[in-house]
Amino acid sequence: MNSKLVNKLHLFLCLLIFFPNPVWGEGKNEEENFIRTGTIAFSEKYILAEDFSHIIFKIKNHNPRSLSQIFAWVYRIPASKEVKKGKNTKLFLVNNPHRGGILVKGRPHRPGEKAQWRFLLDRNMEGATEKDKFILRASPKSVFFPSLEPPPAYPTGKREK
Repeated sequence: MNSKLVNKLHLFLCLLIFFPNPVWGEGKNEEENFIRTGTIAFSEKYILAEDFSHIIFKIKNHNPRSLSQIFAWVYRIPASKEVKKGKNTKLFLVNNPHRGGILVKGRPHRPGEKAQWRFLLDRNMEGATEKDKFILRASPKSVFFPSLEPPPAYPTGKREK
């Protein structure tokens, strides 16, 4: 009788391992793939305006200080047959890197947090389509910090007494 119980327990554990309940993983968010470029990392997923006027990247701060400004280069990789074959992979600069990004959500952009930054694109992006891929490049020298660090964030929104 003892061996039957052990066999049933073994079968139950095997079922738990190989056939997990699909409801268990529903609460977990999918991990976004962030590409690290120095002291910041940007998500491969971005939001492109319908009229190609701006692009929004989700950026993660890996600095020990809060971010106040990011000057970055936005490149477009055209989606064509030549690029798919591996021939003539070209990058086109589609923004003015001297014009900084605008913090959209998550003020201030604290260390270790993710926030959305909007970058304006050139008005004349010839041949641009929605299938094109966009990437971001930022040098550690193009990331700026506030002169005075903002006060710490409280999880409840209120200061504890």
